[in-house]
Amino acid sequence: MHDRAPKSSITWKNNRVVLEILLVAAIALTFLDVVKQGFVGDDWFWLYNAKFTMSHLPGWESAFQDANGSGQYRPLTQNVFFWLAFRAFGLYAPAYHIVMLVVFSLSALILFRIVTSLVKDRVTAFGATIFFAVSPLHYGGLSWVSAFSETGAMFCFIMTLYFVIVNRSWAGYLGYIACLLSNETASVVPAVALFYYKVYGRETIVESARKTLGYWGIFALYMTLRVTVLGFHPAGVFELGDTFDATLLHVMGAVIHVGGVAPSIYNVTHASGAGGVAARIVEYCYLGAFALLMIAIIRRSVGDSRVRELVLFGVSLFLVGMLPELTFSQHDWALYNLGIPDVGIAFIVASLGVHSVSAERGDRGRLYVMVVAGLFFLFSVVQTWGPGGLNDVQGLNVLGRQVSLLYKHVSAEIRRGSVHQGPITLRISGDRNRYTSWMVASPFGLDVLTGTRSGSRVCYSRTCRAEITVHWNSREKRFQWAREKPTA
Repeated sequence: MHDRAPKSSITWKNNRVVLEILLVAAIALTFLDVVKQGFVGDDWFWLYNAKFTMSHLPGWESAFQDANGSGQYRPLTQNVFFWLAFRAFGLYAPAYHIVMLVVFSLSALILFRIVTSLVKDRVTAFGATIFFAVSPLHYGGLSWVSAFSETGAMFCFIMTLYFVIVNRSWAGYLGYIACLLSNETASVVPAVALFYYKVYGRETIVESARKTLGYWGIFALYMTLRVTVLGFHPAGVFELGDTFDATLLHVMGAVIHVGGVAPSIYNVTHASGAGGVAARIVEYCYLGAFALLMIAIIRRSVGDSRVRELVLFGVSLFLVGMLPELTFSQHDWALYNLGIPDVGIAFIVASLGVHSVSAERGDRGRLYVMVVAGLFFLFSVVQTWGPGGLNDVQGLNVLGRQVSLLYKHVSAEIRRGSVHQGPITLRISGDRNRYTSWMVASPFGLDVLTGTRSGSRVCYSRTCRAEITVHWNSREKRFQWAREKPTA
């Protein structure tokens, strides 16, 4: 019996490639639905920016020298990403989502390598990474092309964390610069590195600070530039006064979102009939499994220092990773920016398979991780594809299909190339809570389709529905917004 256990362990550990294939397959089975989503909302602004603004040198200079209209500075994952993707794929939205899925999958694979290096067991690392890789938290972000600012930032963050752990300082510094050019959420690298050396590496606070000094220096330079040159103060819905008014409700919403519970609750709230019942059953199962998981982690942390160190590092990453999102936004629809604290969940779960007390407990922990990871994957798939799942009730997806049909219609009219007699009426209807008319009532999409620049939005109100009449301008060979008739 003593001879059989090591043999099983060695067999698993020699199958790293198999585990990586299974990890990518799990991601595909959970999120492949997002590929059919079209462009919505800000996507058209960034496509417009890629087609017109970034076609000249001043546009590139502005991308890296100024924060955008919401006070965000994300040139790498918004300006540059859309510029490259637009030239590669044009207006073929599925290709954008495929790129996002590939980048997300690479992030999960690198995280798998990181966890493996810490726990020295690929099976445990695989099970722990599943919690990150298939969390319903990521579904909204992967559905929205503009949310590549988070997907790309997660990749840069995880890559930089890998360089921190393997002590490749200069590669880590370059990775951190990429983080700061991607999203404010990834600015927490110095604090995460400090916690890694102090909590998991058992370094003194002085030694931990010394090892992370380069990251803190880059962060100090970044903040100086943000305040003096690039622009720091958020605007509009990210207004600074609103930002500092952090509420307990918003904090709790962020916590349950990272845990993957919020999408389940959303399904229950927005689904009806059999779909609503199915969503509620999944919610209870999901919450029950998650509660048992947390209880097991707490119990095993009490008497084992190795487990405790991994849990503390994961918790510190979880808490520090939430701070930028809580600082820059007080709105639930921006909670897709919580991918980085979700990385901390993987380290917390991995602690179940790490035991210095006895090898037997380690084997039981490994089995427990795999069983719960399997349940978590099953629940995530059901939350996405099942009755009342995210693919049916999530506002962004429903809106994406509406907008795709609308622009498909407009594109067909343009391709006909004939002079239209009379107006074309595009009736925009839908749930006010999904901002249907706000997302569509902008000339950016038509400007991209027709290849001409234009002015400002037609409908500024997020609560209005509208019938927008579009005339064909035979001289300029383009559609023009003629009028807006609010219907509510």
